[in-house]
Amino acid sequence: MAKPHYHFLQSVLLFIPLLYFHYNFILGSSSPSPAKTLLLPSDSSALLDFKSKADLRNVLDFSAKTGSGFCKWGGVQCSDSNRAVKVVLENMNLGGVFAPDTLTQLRQLRVLSLRNNSLTGPVPDLSGLVNLKVLFLCRNYFSGAVPPSVSTLHRLKTLDLSYNMLAGSIPLSLNGLERLYFLRLDFNRFHGPVPPFNLSSLQVFNVSHNDLAGAVPVTPTLSRFNTSSFALNSRLCGAIVHRQCRSTR
Repeated sequence: MAKPHYHFLQSVLLFIPLLYFHYNFILGSSSPSPAKTLLLPSDSSALLDFKSKADLRNVLDFSAKTGSGFCKWGGVQCSDSNRAVKVVLENMNLGGVFAPDTLTQLRQLRVLSLRNNSLTGPVPDLSGLVNLKVLFLCRNYFSGAVPPSVSTLHRLKTLDLSYNMLAGSIPLSLNGLERLYFLRLDFNRFHGPVPPFNLSSLQVFNVSHNDLAGAVPVTPTLSRFNTSSFALNSRLCGAIVHRQCRSTR
């Protein structure tokens, strides 16, 4: 009578390895890859997100495998608390877009330079960069208007958007950047008037090679700059550019 029990026990022992294999197969197929389960610092993730959209030629050495050591990546400088404070990616032949919610998530960033690349599309909302002091986006192919968020960066001292394809009017709200020392908007497609800038801190200023029009406001700030700062805007006039304005009557 023990023989049936023996066959039953044998069947159970054969079934257990199959069950184990099936369970591990299902678990393995549904588990995320190690790369996805790796928890990276927020600044590292922001830099990797930027690379995924801006570095279509795969020039940057940013990698999830080295994400925990992002402070050693080329062009990245960190504070003692391992937060990115300076990102300088100049002359890198970057081709792609500066996507929203990428570098703008670097809350402690002081310096951002993407100078002399081949980035296209609009400049994203920069309002997250509340500590930014220096911004170089010059010599790219950015288009569209200057985002309103630039005027909220109240610690900004240097703003260079020259040699792009930016259009629209020059925002009057830039006049609220009371620490601004350096402002270059030349070689773009801006139209409309020159705003009445009156920033006592402004020492470098250039809006040449655009499509600006009308009388240049005679403010203490703008009066400090010579005609080269306004050159090749054929419809500008007034005392500062030594060109008489036509009567509107």
